[in-house]
Amino acid sequence: MEDKDKDILEKLQKESEQIQPPPSLEPEELKSRLAQKGKVRKFPAKTLGAIAASLALIIGGSIFLMNRQGQTILTPDTDHTGRAQNETTKGAESLQAAKDYGEVYQVMAANQTEGGFSGEVMVEDAVTLEADMAAPTAGGNAKSMSSSGVYSDTNVRQEGVGEADIVKTDGRYLYVLKDNGYEVAIVDTEGEKLKDLGTILIDEVETVREFYYDNERLVVVGETYGEENYTRVLTYNVKDKENPEIIGNVKQSGSYQSSRFVDGYIYLFTNYYSYHAMEKSEPITYIPSVNGELIEAKNIILPPYQRASEYTVTSSLKLEKPDKIVDSKAIMKAGGELYVSNENIYFYEVSWQDGYGNDTNIRKISYQKGEFSPVAVTNVSGYIKDSFCIDEYQGNLRIVVTNRRSETNGLYILDEKLKDLGKITGLAKGERIYSARLMGETGYFVTFKETDPLFSVDLSDPKSPKVLGALKIPGFSEYLHPYGENRLLGIGMDADEETGVAGSVKLSMFATDDPSDVEEIHKLLIENTFYSSILYDYKALMISADHNLFGFATEGEGGQKYQLFTYNDEEGFVRLLEEEVNGTGSREARSVVIENRLYVIKGNIIEAYSLDTYEEAGNVIL
Repeated sequence: MEDKDKDILEKLQKESEQIQPPPSLEPEELKSRLAQKGKVRKFPAKTLGAIAASLALIIGGSIFLMNRQGQTILTPDTDHTGRAQNETTKGAESLQAAKDYGEVYQVMAANQTEGGFSGEVMVEDAVTLEADMAAPTAGGNAKSMSSSGVYSDTNVRQEGVGEADIVKTDGRYLYVLKDNGYEVAIVDTEGEKLKDLGTILIDEVETVREFYYDNERLVVVGETYGEENYTRVLTYNVKDKENPEIIGNVKQSGSYQSSRFVDGYIYLFTNYYSYHAMEKSEPITYIPSVNGELIEAKNIILPPYQRASEYTVTSSLKLEKPDKIVDSKAIMKAGGELYVSNENIYFYEVSWQDGYGNDTNIRKISYQKGEFSPVAVTNVSGYIKDSFCIDEYQGNLRIVVTNRRSETNGLYILDEKLKDLGKITGLAKGERIYSARLMGETGYFVTFKETDPLFSVDLSDPKSPKVLGALKIPGFSEYLHPYGENRLLGIGMDADEETGVAGSVKLSMFATDDPSDVEEIHKLLIENTFYSSILYDYKALMISADHNLFGFATEGEGGQKYQLFTYNDEEGFVRLLEEEVNGTGSREARSVVIENRLYVIKGNIIEAYSLDTYEEAGNVIL
């Protein structure tokens, strides 16, 4: 162990002796909460119907659904148009809002009674578990939403669409979520030493999930747990760094799913599942709320099938008026993820009605200045691996899918109303999609079984997309990122060509000058590593075009280490730094570049490195 690491451990030991647990974890408070809730919680059978129904979909195979007119839809052998299922879309339709709460109740009740349970079911109460259940969600690299100077910001999925994270900077100050989950530290990076200016105690929520920084405002998203889960957006004026002031506080039903920041508006997405025994005459038992008010029936979007187990609650607020909601919608669903383009939100979820989990329902809602407008819904054969496999370009939606039924892969292009324009099907039999990047008029995606075929696709004619080439190399790239002109960075794993068994973390640089003849011009195996969070969390990647740098943490035989690289076509990948990551906690390491320094943050420890010498230039324990 190096001397600097020993010093940090000694500091940690001293600091830990001073740490006080939050009030919610004091022994008497825990006893009180347990006494109120009980060791076990009783739920009527219909409350757990959604869980049972989900299991039935996976285990039971064929499930028949009914539409609003009582007709059977989406059976294992036919789609809702009556056509035989094959590799195609299933026809775009208009989204439908509920006429009244009674209609919403029928959809929810159909799901809860599907499981066929009776009586009461005992479920162990988990007072503290819920805080760790929601995982981070899947960018380009965005500069700060305000301020000036050369510094990196959160790696985002869509250029121009900001995303929250657990570390932010304005070009001088670092804002860091501390290990305890309810404090945000403010650290001054100016000068020779890092200076901890203090913390913002976020006591309005139990757990802070992420936050934004914009124009001397810190926008914090956090959750409160109990009989109902709520997510709050708390806005602080941080002009006076040592005396922040709260200026906005809004809340909505559900656990935090994600959020976005576009043109001065925050868009919040939460997953709401009612744990109440539903009573038709009491909408509060099955309708989500925003700022304490139930969402009106006209703002509840019905599913493209007759049942739903939960909602995505979608709200917006303007940062100039952070205590008021602009608009809200509740999208009834049975799970799923979302992709946010610069103008539209796409909600997509896998349907398991045939036992394969092979069909994906997609709903499109446009947004502008905080207002939501439902557009269309459709269904495609195949499942979407992550949000990089779905992309909007010039009003059209491009989707890369794996078809479990045919064990092949394909691509669909849909118009503004989600109607068919063009498609490619039947690719890479026996393999599945691992990563994708759809960039302008060219798309790239990786499939894998034993080797890594990188497909390049011409998307210039939406009605007739064409495969241009397929480069096969050992291993696979889990993440693709454009890196300068005609270069595509791949981060993934090396693998045995015969067995497909994964080895070390691998970097690949692909030359895309000629999309029909893509080449892997450089590669680097990071020896003795077996994992990196970048493979599953794109926010874990720091990438700075201004400095020609990118970095991330890896796990391996020597523990967790931070890797910093630069790249040029002559030398390939050049590792500039490999340092042990200090710090604890369940949250992944983050890194930020400000001017000529790199800051690596893990838990309550910030370590600074000079970008001139790549040696440590200081640290602070929060």
